[in-house]
Amino acid sequence: MKATVFVVTVALGLCPALAPSAIAQEAGAISGTVTDSTGAVLPGVAVILSNPGTIGGSQQAVSDERGTYQFTKLVPSGTYSVKAELTGFRAAVRDRIIVNAAVTVRVDLRLDVGSVSDTVTVTGQVPLLDTTSVSHQTVLDRQTLEALPTSNDIWSIGRIVPSVVMSRYDVGGSESLSQYQGGVHGSSWTDSGYLVDGLDTTNPSGTTSASYFDVAMFEETNYMAGNAGAEYEKGGLVYNLVSKTGTNNVHGWFIGTGSNRGMNASNLSPELRADLLASVPAKVLQANPNFSPSAQLLRYYDTSFGVNGPIVRDTLWFAVSGEVKRLDQLRVGAFNLDGTQGLDDNTQNNHSWKVSWQATQGNQVHYLHQFNNRVNLHRANTLGQVTQFYESRAMLVQDLESPIDQLKWTSTLAPKILMDIAASRYYPVIVRSQQPEVKPGDVPGFDSVTNTFLVAQEFTRAGPSSRDITSMLE
Repeated sequence: MKATVFVVTVALGLCPALAPSAIAQEAGAISGTVTDSTGAVLPGVAVILSNPGTIGGSQQAVSDERGTYQFTKLVPSGTYSVKAELTGFRAAVRDRIIVNAAVTVRVDLRLDVGSVSDTVTVTGQVPLLDTTSVSHQTVLDRQTLEALPTSNDIWSIGRIVPSVVMSRYDVGGSESLSQYQGGVHGSSWTDSGYLVDGLDTTNPSGTTSASYFDVAMFEETNYMAGNAGAEYEKGGLVYNLVSKTGTNNVHGWFIGTGSNRGMNASNLSPELRADLLASVPAKVLQANPNFSPSAQLLRYYDTSFGVNGPIVRDTLWFAVSGEVKRLDQLRVGAFNLDGTQGLDDNTQNNHSWKVSWQATQGNQVHYLHQFNNRVNLHRANTLGQVTQFYESRAMLVQDLESPIDQLKWTSTLAPKILMDIAASRYYPVIVRSQQPEVKPGDVPGFDSVTNTFLVAQEFTRAGPSSRDITSMLE
């Protein structure tokens, strides 16, 4: 089945109230107030933003009549510094400011009377409360993601986020090539949403993503767990994924994880083991004297790599990434013709690239292409039914491709007017087929006594209806 979805957004925002997060969810912002030593606001102060070599990282603003300033559309990359200057006062500098997506970092500056040549630098100050938003999100930056002892997927990582509950457990990477639903504060799974750089990539069914993402391609993975703004359209768990953007410095990375059968462990008690074995067909037990009624990991590896940097310094940047993933494990409810345990084998390949162009000081253009191919080589068509069994040849081959293309243009029309135009297209293609050993004329069968699917799997070759997509992506 092939489904194409277009999403086009146009935002024209007035920014008098320090609320840029409502305009562009994939970017961050810095705003604040400039005062003198008595606490009186200072209008007309030159405020300079600096993050050399980053798109939009060098900007200048002037505080208004209320002493406020703001910088919008800031890429979550590295750290920023803000400097305030006014004749008759010593310059004030705040450095090492970390900016996250969908967050307005409040940086207030105080100028003391003195010479302009004197500068007061403040480092390591605790950030002030963001009063522009009541949303609750957990931000996992690149450094944190690389240190986490989890699988390289957004669902496994989501388990460590406070208040987030996932529908499955991932043991040693056994579920790392599957999607499952997440909830927060009792929300329905249909209230979840998946954003890539602020644009919706949620499956049309409304409960899963249209793609299996390579987390290493993102600079940040944000989990919005409540009080999301109206622009997100979802009241439950919202995944906000922020792709890497190149800078003037060349950066590369390589991440590799893996496991094998020698690292398996079992926590089954003798009583529980006996209860589970009672539902296993006698033929399987005869062929597998040491049969264990639990998933057995055979091999798992996940390799991710990439590089980003400048094409034309200070003007044009790139970021590319790739991932190769494999998971083979023995499935409890599947077996071969000779009674040996069936195989659950999966592959996943990702690649992405992004080009960012700063046409002028006030105009940015980003283009992102992400491609995912996820193949389930032996798929049971009744997920979650652990008391149903399959011959190996009665399982399906499911091949999913899900390309995503996004184009964004941001223009600062005036100091307080920002225009954001973005288009997103994702078109998942799902192909299901029989196993190679199934021959023309083979008739699907089902043994109601042993709850076993035989010979072949019955399905509609033309593909599932739109309401079936959710179960197929799990």
